Amino acid sequence: MKRALTILAAVIVVSMFASPAGAVLITPDVVSWVNGVNLNEGSSVNYTHNILDNGFSIGDEINWATITFAINDYEDGSDYHGWYWFWYVDYREYARLTTDGIQQTFEIDNGSEVTLSVTALARLETDGILNVNLLATDGNFRLYSSTLEADYTPGQGSAPVPEPATLLLLGSGLLGLAGFRKKNR
Repeated sequence: MKRALTILAAVIVVSMFASPAGAVLITPDVVSWVNGVNLNEGSSVNYTHNILDNGFSIGDEINWATITFAINDYEDGSDYHGWYWFWYVDYREYARLTTDGIQQTFEIDNGSEVTLSVTALARLETDGILNVNLLATDGNFRLYSSTLEADYTPGQGSAPVPEPATLLLLGSGLLGLAGFRKKNR
């Protein structure tokens, strides 16, 4: 009996450090265009990311989210900026990302990544859908895909999942009661 209790205690201690419940990374939501979308200065593209099909449920809390763009600068690739004789020249290219009314401007690079603002995250939490507008403010580029990645903590909208340590603790308690009863007979 002493040996069984020692093994049981060891199993309980090990199971307490088993994978704790917490944040979950969703399957990335990808919107892509086969031939790409040409964006010249002043032109824009509208599209929608929907994370409801990727494990997210209404009521979950989003911890962070990023949008990564597959972008090709189809001009000469010259992004020079600095003084040229007496003038300051800037050939870098910029885009403005608008997500449900929140605007963020960023410099275009191949594989540009933008972290969403807190307000955009709050709006994404309400319905799991993110409306996106990408505007070329300076320069020309081609957009091939937009990938939304997010990390969330399951909330009231998710079904509760029992943790293995809790079930093991309950089982060991029942086993201890059965052993105590057998010993007292």
